[in-house]
Amino acid sequence: TSTSSKIGRQAMDHLQATSLKDIMQLIPGQLLSGVSNMTSSEKLTIRTLNTSSGNNAFGTSILVDGIPVSDNASLSDKTAINSTGATGVDLRQIGADNIESVEVIRGIPSAEYGDLASGAVIVNTKAGYTPFEIRTKINPVTFNTSVGKGWNLGKNKGSINSSLDYVQAWGDPRQKTTSFDRITGGVTYTRTIGKLWYTNTKLSVSNLLDFRGTDPDVITEGTENTQKSFSFRVSHNGRISVNSKFMRTLSYAIGYSESYTESKNKTIVSAGGGIPIITSLTNGYYEVPYVLNSYNASGGTIGNPKSFYAKVSNSFFYNIKNLQQRFNMGVEYKLEENKAKGFYNDNELLPLRPNSNGRERPYYDIPGLNQISAYFEDNINWEISENKIFKLQAGVRFDMLQPGKPEQVYSLSPRFNASLKLANWLDIRGGWGLNSKTPGLSHLYPEAKYTDREVAKYLPSNIQNQLVVYQTYITIVERNNMLKNATNSKTELGIDLQLPNKMSFSIVAYRDYMANGFGSFSQYRTFLSNYYTANKGMIIKPGEKPVLDWNNPARVDTVFTTTGVIGNTEASLDKGVEFDFDFGQIKSIRTSFKIGRAHV
Repeated sequence: TSTSSKIGRQAMDHLQATSLKDIMQLIPGQLLSGVSNMTSSEKLTIRTLNTSSGNNAFGTSILVDGIPVSDNASLSDKTAINSTGATGVDLRQIGADNIESVEVIRGIPSAEYGDLASGAVIVNTKAGYTPFEIRTKINPVTFNTSVGKGWNLGKNKGSINSSLDYVQAWGDPRQKTTSFDRITGGVTYTRTIGKLWYTNTKLSVSNLLDFRGTDPDVITEGTENTQKSFSFRVSHNGRISVNSKFMRTLSYAIGYSESYTESKNKTIVSAGGGIPIITSLTNGYYEVPYVLNSYNASGGTIGNPKSFYAKVSNSFFYNIKNLQQRFNMGVEYKLEENKAKGFYNDNELLPLRPNSNGRERPYYDIPGLNQISAYFEDNINWEISENKIFKLQAGVRFDMLQPGKPEQVYSLSPRFNASLKLANWLDIRGGWGLNSKTPGLSHLYPEAKYTDREVAKYLPSNIQNQLVVYQTYITIVERNNMLKNATNSKTELGIDLQLPNKMSFSIVAYRDYMANGFGSFSQYRTFLSNYYTANKGMIIKPGEKPVLDWNNPARVDTVFTTTGVIGNTEASLDKGVEFDFDFGQIKSIRTSFKIGRAHV
């Protein structure tokens, strides 16, 4: 009853998709981007024209074979080519050739799906027997080749399916300054045990490499940036047909994923007539080096996001004459963390960013995210008469993040979808619900805010006698206790028409309103800062470095600074109308056409 789109393998083959992002162009309301060169991160936004909205992309849930692919444990990377840290899953990491089907829920999802605000993308990869396939796609900016095969292992022994995929892309084929490489592979084992227990076990690996640098054919000094990520995922899910009164089907899913990410920068820092090198990590006044010449600097960021996910659900049904009810309930647990080196400089005396945004920040002391969830849902099917059927999906979901800690957040998300079949050719439907997205590590545990202010500067021609002093004021926000889950209120109303020759037409109007998305919180603090001049506060002796008379400043300034706290400060309203038209199959050529469009 909720608005969704299902995309099969045939549509993907016609599209010549390279990544999951390419497939998403088949969804109504998506801006068509043409051939993607894949050199920039590809995030998914649903039902919005504001494609730069971090909350929309961060609030889109991606599930691959029942296991969420999350961006919660990523942290802001000062040296990354592409933005990371609560900005949404980069869809380039999910290749298209091993996907069997995709469902995109744009409306009000079942209560079974959580930790989302915008919508859900459910990806099912290939499993079981498949013929041997080699696919190659070449265009001016991308080369993609893949191989896949599935084998039956014999009676009661299950089947195994494997795939390997390679992509290379260039921002401009005439130069070698921008490129992207991806290698992915996976093995899936499926088996039905005793005709009652279906199992699916999958291991997948991926290696991504972004590059920005100087064309090797051009002899010039410049910068070189690389961003690479190696990850692996292992998952196991199954269904057990218990067939008891209050437990017909017991389903479960267990998944673990881990990534090693590293961005590396080499650059020339321009002195621009002179710059201070400020690296202090504590409050106070410090004499700092003052560099007059440009210098080579290098550094990077190392991350290690890890995620463990477990889910158990139960479904059973209860029928009374023309009234059929199917109950679905379950619990989930998710643990996510990122214990790594974080941002670093190869040489602290020659930092990449000689200012307040250049401090090293290790990730080791950042707590992990613990999330527990539970949901209950009732699906009602009432046959009022032969041509009139009423359907209702009513559920509620509870999510809690960091239980028992001061930064604990929770939400209760009721959701309703209903449809009424008035005739064989006419259905009306509507729904309302709340989608809630929990904050990520970068929201709950932001980096300390450094404010550096010049205190004294004396620069005679004799370098030995120069004096530059700065004050460092640090605002530490170890735990953000003021956040709430970002909640999106979704409403939709639609009509479905069944036309002759198996044609169908759907129109749905929607309104999505998020009043408390994540954003910078305008919170200010003040501190006092002394300032010293050659006329007052500096004791200057010929041939010597000046000495400051700390108790006799030229003036004392009151300085305003932001705290760097993240709050629920961003609001968004998206509304529009979506159309879906299925022309049915043209039997003479065995071809079908579908048109999707949205007015936002």
